[in-house]
Amino acid sequence: MKIDCVLKAVGECRSGDNATTGRRWFIRPIEVEWQENRLRGDGTTYTIDNTLKVDLFGEHAQNFSLAVGSNVTIDVRFETSIYNGKTINSIRSTFIILR
Repeated sequence: MKIDCVLKAVGECRSGDNATTGRRWFIRPIEVEWQENRLRGDGTTYTIDNTLKVDLFGEHAQNFSLAVGSNVTIDVRFETSIYNGKTINSIRSTFIILR
């Protein structure tokens, strides 16, 4: 799912090695914000503010250089995995582009 949004906050990059493949991974948490128009039952519209925290994954996380306040488009995917018998939900993006 692609979202046109504004970059609200950028966290520190974390990295490590995949235990199975040995490949290096990079994750940087970011927060984005966008507005969405909704329709009421009576036909009038209203605007809601949306905020989403996303883990930027891969090369874009390592080489991130966009400033807070930038208008960007991100591609978001939702993942579920099981670790030690617990279900873990995550929201990730593999790319972010400046609009």
